[in-house]
Amino acid sequence: MLKYIFIDSGKVINTYMVKKPPVIKAREKLKKYAAKEEFKNLVVQGWTITENLTKKRARAVNP
Repeated sequence: MLKYIFIDSGKVINTYMVKKPPVIKAREKLKKYAAKEEFKNLVVQGWTITENLTKKRARAVNP
């Protein structure tokens, strides 16, 4: 059973024509209930769930 959720926050660095991976600035450890409340607050602010691209890339590399 899940007891804790880790939330990473950071900064996306984009320079002209070069996309670099995000830099993690902080990591929070929240209990499951607190994480659900945080998620609800983000949805109210307009955040949405994005598609997981890592699995698609893995399939494309290993067809």
